[in-house]
Amino acid sequence: MSSVLKTSLPRVVIDARMVGPHLHGIARYVSLLAQGLAAKPSLSFEPVFLIQAGMEGLFHGFEERVVRTPFLDLKEPWLLPIVIKKLKPALYHSPSFSSLAFSPCPTIVTIHDLNHLQYGGPAEKFYYQLVLKPFAKRSKKVLTVSEFSRREIEPWLNEKRGENSIQVVKNALDPNLDANGAVDEESRLKSLGLTKDRYFLSLSTEKPHKNLSTLVRAYLRWTGDDPTLATAFPLAITSDAFPSERGLVRLGRLDETDLRIVLKNARALFFPSLYEGFGLPPVEAASIGVPVVVSDIPAHREALLVSGASETQFVDPLNIDGWKNAFARAAEGRLPKPSMSYRERLKKEYSVERLTDQMISIYEECLK
Repeated sequence: MSSVLKTSLPRVVIDARMVGPHLHGIARYVSLLAQGLAAKPSLSFEPVFLIQAGMEGLFHGFEERVVRTPFLDLKEPWLLPIVIKKLKPALYHSPSFSSLAFSPCPTIVTIHDLNHLQYGGPAEKFYYQLVLKPFAKRSKKVLTVSEFSRREIEPWLNEKRGENSIQVVKNALDPNLDANGAVDEESRLKSLGLTKDRYFLSLSTEKPHKNLSTLVRAYLRWTGDDPTLATAFPLAITSDAFPSERGLVRLGRLDETDLRIVLKNARALFFPSLYEGFGLPPVEAASIGVPVVVSDIPAHREALLVSGASETQFVDPLNIDGWKNAFARAAEGRLPKPSMSYRERLKKEYSVERLTDQMISIYEECLK
């Protein structure tokens, strides 16, 4: 636990146990919220972060409490309330689908999407119905990250809390995504088997809704027409899947420095998801000027602020020929490149300050 000056302010406990060495979407959401809170000169409450062992010192001087119960452990809904109660909180915020069986104080929950109800197994569906839903119904506020998710979550909870009962608080973009660090980027790319602007990138996993297998099939069909294309433009994936396929560079899980380097130097980002609640990687890529090819699903159109003319390439998620043609366009330099005005629009819409100001307002409202 950090050594910090105790205050008499009401304590807001924020669950950050999902934050680890490799940041996924929800972990980024929480990390940037902590960064934003730390930038405020004064707060009317005291943030306290629940963290996993080994992540000490990441939360900008706020109090940290190491929790031995792992994130989404089977015992979590019953053990976590005991830990929270000892912190004497005025409010608890679960920024994920982690839930409490009973609540030692008022609660807020951020449900990013209902992906597990559509693509999860029996255990995930059981958890959503019998643990997450009751927890959300007991919470003072239910938040989500997009209008698309709000429209799905509202009828699932089967209750109205007045107009716009589920409040949308959008994801934020890391302001340092395209910062030039001390790392020699070209040497680092070379060590990963890549060359600047001569590879395609996919930040998708093997989870069914990420649809990575469709993208790989399309890439193999494209390179099959001309085997030299696999050498000229490899497809880098942050996965260890498809070990025998020609032209794939399997990067596995990257640390934050390498992830930024491979993103900013890619010829294009491909993101073929069947379902997303938001879809952060395409927004990140577009915000730093990397051409983006994404599946044509509602969350992507919303997150990329598309209305009328688009600065991104949309493809039917299951259309292999559509993805194949997109690879060809990317290789030939014919993909739309995000303009500076569009990039600034994205950065403004998804600023850390905007996320932080919204959450401060919500915390203060729930503390009244």
